[in-house]
Amino acid sequence: MPRLGRPRRSVRMVLAIAAALLLAPETGAQELDARELYEDGVTFEEFLANTDRRREAWHAHYEGGAPTYQALQAARAVGGELKFLVVAEDWCGDSVNTVPYLARLVEQVPGWEMRVINSRRGADLMAANPTPDGRAATPTILVLDSDDEQVGAFIERPTILQEWFLRAESELPRKELFEQKYTWYAEDAGEETVRELTELARQAIVR
Repeated sequence: MPRLGRPRRSVRMVLAIAAALLLAPETGAQELDARELYEDGVTFEEFLANTDRRREAWHAHYEGGAPTYQALQAARAVGGELKFLVVAEDWCGDSVNTVPYLARLVEQVPGWEMRVINSRRGADLMAANPTPDGRAATPTILVLDSDDEQVGAFIERPTILQEWFLRAESELPRKELFEQKYTWYAEDAGEETVRELTELARQAIVR
């Protein structure tokens, strides 16, 4: 798999983002839903203890997923009071390659918290925050401020991988497509996920 460059916004992605913004529910309803769903969620520790599918990978990525010194310092410099509401499933390959790294980061940043809900409970949030090609997907990770207002969202995969995947899925056989995706995840080891979520947090704080 060739090295992926910095992400570029495609026309399809821009249109999808614009459509999602136009169709999003009114702010008050969205805040209430996010607050209730967050309170209904479980800690990552509880989620991990109850994983059934991909259990070995979940534990391996969590146990070996400590952020680098530079990544941790960048996140701590952002600070603030933030909550990460994660919609995830234990069978989901994208969830298992992203969520454990966020969990390890959140544990070490004062003021940051995280809860996990399943896709049935989080269906409305997923529908309101689709992928660039219009799908509801796991993981959907919402960044909530101290008032439980949504101030950012990470959808399914790091942007750089997502853009490559959406281009390549019409060009590569399915087996090769997924082999390359998981090779990228293994080589990246959560670095891009942590960087992107930290940037979302930074943007939330400076709003």
